[in-house]
Amino acid sequence: MWGTRVIVPKKLQDRVLQTLHEGHIGVVKMKGLARGHVWWPNIDKDIERVGRQCEGCQELARNPSSAPLHRWEFPAQPWQQVHIDFAGPFQGRMLLVCVDVHTKWPEIVVMKNTTAEGTVEALRSNFARLGLPEQIVSDNEPQFTSAEFRKFTEGNGIRHVTGAPYHQATNGLAERLVQSFKHAVKADKSNRTLEHKIHRFLLVYRTAPHATTGISPAQLLFQRNPRTRLDLLKPSVKNTVDGKNLQDENRPFSVFREGDRVWIRNYRDGPKWVHGTVLEQVGPVLYKGQTQEKVWRRHFEQLRRDQFQLSPRQEPPASTDAVNLRAPSTADPTLDVSQPVDAPRPQQSQAAEGLKTTPSGRVIRTPARFKDFDCSGR
Repeated sequence: MWGTRVIVPKKLQDRVLQTLHEGHIGVVKMKGLARGHVWWPNIDKDIERVGRQCEGCQELARNPSSAPLHRWEFPAQPWQQVHIDFAGPFQGRMLLVCVDVHTKWPEIVVMKNTTAEGTVEALRSNFARLGLPEQIVSDNEPQFTSAEFRKFTEGNGIRHVTGAPYHQATNGLAERLVQSFKHAVKADKSNRTLEHKIHRFLLVYRTAPHATTGISPAQLLFQRNPRTRLDLLKPSVKNTVDGKNLQDENRPFSVFREGDRVWIRNYRDGPKWVHGTVLEQVGPVLYKGQTQEKVWRRHFEQLRRDQFQLSPRQEPPASTDAVNLRAPSTADPTLDVSQPVDAPRPQQSQAAEGLKTTPSGRVIRTPARFKDFDCSGR
């Protein structure tokens, strides 16, 4: 005995090995079973030998270990190498799947039939939108090895490459897309049609970053992502610009009248601003102003009111100018009754002498309710 395990003599080892292999449970399980009961030198090697010599086990053995990974040469341009395959049936219909190796852009076509002629027509429709690839990779389905398909590829200068029979890994890119689509269809429990499910799947697949490239297929193929409902969560650039323009249009600005005394922006030698008078308004925001030298055209932003020349009665009224319409009041000691009512400029010039301004230059005006009273304090 060796612990709980029996040390089997050499002449009985073959019988013990046959007993361990009775259930054809495989080499790994045979070793596990032996470790709990028996032992002799090199028992693991003997168990492996019995497994290899069993004809029944060899007939049902799994595929050998995967060969070293052989990658396709990565194409330099989009839609240069395309993998195609059939998938289905889905709801009684077959699908033709196409995947671009460079961008991972998928195409799924619902087939009316899977004949060579139908396959060629489906590919011709795809190639009309995205162009002719240089190489097509497929398995050995009869549609892809037919004379009709060979005529189509040779006539369009497309190289057709097929993998080993029953070796799906050769066309693994298309196979993975098929698996992703199968999962999406099974997970979608809605009553949508097959076409609706395909379109939803393609939109998400094309706009989502791919695990291999880190970039969405649409971004690689078209240098932009198609608009999706997720874009509704982000502010629209156009709406933002339109809102800013509307805000700028509605921004209040000074309105100048003919005869207003203003400061005019000077772009010649001398002071930055010079005195002038508004002659006329020649546009929505454009004015002509008279300076001591000549007439200048200026934008309203290039004009400033001459605050020391203003009078409250020069400001544009909010309603009917009751000041000019009312009769002269004898209670107003500053009003010259000899002046006409409709000619207030001399009166305004006299009143302007007593105006006060704040340090910032804003004119301090007497409230309208005190317009008939002398508030000078004298």
